[in-house]
Amino acid sequence: MKFYLIIFVFLMLAALNEKKKKIIKTSYKSSILLKKNIISYYFVFFFSLIIILMAGIRWEVGTDWPAFLNDFNYFKSSTWNEILHSVYGVTYERGYVFTAFLFAKYVGNYSVYLTFQIIFIVICVFPVIYKYSEYPLFSFLGFFAYSFCYAFSVARSGFALALSFRAFEALLEKKNKIFFWLVLLATLFHNTAIVILLFPLLNKIKLTNVELLILICCALFFSFFTEKILLGIASNILPVSYSNRIVTYFNHRNETYGLNVGESVRIITRGFVVLLIFLCLWKRRNNNRINFIVNMYLLCILLYISFSRISVAFIRLCYYFEDVSQFLIFSEVLVYCKKKYIRMYVKLMIVLFFIGKFVSRIIGGNFIIPYRTIF
Repeated sequence: MKFYLIIFVFLMLAALNEKKKKIIKTSYKSSILLKKNIISYYFVFFFSLIIILMAGIRWEVGTDWPAFLNDFNYFKSSTWNEILHSVYGVTYERGYVFTAFLFAKYVGNYSVYLTFQIIFIVICVFPVIYKYSEYPLFSFLGFFAYSFCYAFSVARSGFALALSFRAFEALLEKKNKIFFWLVLLATLFHNTAIVILLFPLLNKIKLTNVELLILICCALFFSFFTEKILLGIASNILPVSYSNRIVTYFNHRNETYGLNVGESVRIITRGFVVLLIFLCLWKRRNNNRINFIVNMYLLCILLYISFSRISVAFIRLCYYFEDVSQFLIFSEVLVYCKKKYIRMYVKLMIVLFFIGKFVSRIIGGNFIIPYRTIF
């Protein structure tokens, strides 16, 4: 555990001393390219390698840990034809099943599979953060604090979430065909990734204060009927395998909505980021990229309001918009702070926030993580 804390502290100190990257504006497909800062680039790359080596990030983490390990063991002892005719072939996404099957059958070591997952996530996330964040070390610190025991630990949606970063990049660079292929690939790991198709819409909308207030009221109103609507869709439209899964998700109901510690942390976290948006970014939405990431986070909030009352499972829809946008939001907040002493003060405030997120990930119950390697 101390090893993880040491990594976080070193990355935190580097982020606090990071200087803003210079921007090079180009007309090439309306994108903005950032000049490389060699020190921050290799610093982030170095920590990416360390994270890759720590396959133990996934070991014994989360309530789904035994289930995914059982999947791997089943794939190891079964043929592909048997798997296709099992529950995995009927209800699980083919991308996840096929990838886990290959590693189970031909490698046989679950830690190697987890290491591959971490490599995949870092390869997808690292270049996007570095390219579009003017404080990449700071953004990477936030990514590490948020994703430790989460993005690194979800065997199916972890792949899909990582691909959402690449879809974001493809859309900014107007590579529409690549964007749609990335969405398709993401849905092969987790069906919920279909919501990434909303990215192009979010890239064009610019909300007024009144419109945002109306949408929030609509989300609150919708939240009281969400369960009936989803159950109606499940029973009348979707195949039995998917409708059964929706019913199962409703068993993870938030009976103590807003009262339990986990729910309170989520509400405070999102409230903090929304406050930063309105203080530092709301008036800068003439910049299309800033408007895009603000819209992504606001949609995350609307989805959270709509679904969090009924089931903790459905709020995973938020993450495709939250994960990509929030790390760039933190960077843009620092860009907004022109005076050095104000920027350092804001950095310290956000770092304290990151510390709270990181500590909440590594303490208590099932989230105590032993260190393991691929060997």
